[in-house]
Amino acid sequence: MEHEPRKVNKIEKIATGTEATLESIETKRQLENFLAEGYVLHGSKKQSVILEPRPAKDMDETRVIGNQDAIYATDADLEIPLFMAMKDFKDPANRSMNSGNSGQNGVFRMYGDNTKLTPGYVYVLPKDSFEVITDVEGNEELISRVPVMPHAVFRVEPDIFNLFPNVTFDFK
Repeated sequence: MEHEPRKVNKIEKIATGTEATLESIETKRQLENFLAEGYVLHGSKKQSVILEPRPAKDMDETRVIGNQDAIYATDADLEIPLFMAMKDFKDPANRSMNSGNSGQNGVFRMYGDNTKLTPGYVYVLPKDSFEVITDVEGNEELISRVPVMPHAVFRVEPDIFNLFPNVTFDFK
C-alpha cells in the first residue's frame, strides 16, 4: 500500500511529535550563516574529531560519482546533510536500508524502507580541499579525497525538519 508523503509544516510534527526547539532554531540559523560564509556541510551519524575519506555506497552502483572513496559535502542547502546525519535503521536487525532524497522545484522528498530519523551530526568544513566531480549526465558531487578538520560540529535532532516546510517524508 502506498502512502502519500506527509508535510512537515503543520503543528502536528511527524519528526518528533513536537515543534522545533529553540536549540534547533539556533542550529539552523548558524548552519545557514556558515553556508553563506563559504563553508560546506557534511552529515553523519558518527561524531569525529577529523573526517576521513571512506567508500561511499550509492544505491545506484553504476553511478560513479556517488561511489567515490571521499568525504561528500554540499555548499547548496541544509536538507541533504541533515538527512544524511539523521537517517537510521527502523529495525537494526535488518541491516538493509533503501533510502534517499530528491529535490525538485525547491521541494525535498526524504524516503526510505526500514528508515527513521534519530539524532546525528552536521559538520561545518572549510571548502579548500573539496572539488566538484561531474558525470556524463551532468550530475555533480562535492568531494574531498583527503582528511578534513571540521571548523564546527552540530548535534542535530529530528525536530529541526519542522523548520523546513519544503521537506516531505515517506518512510515505510
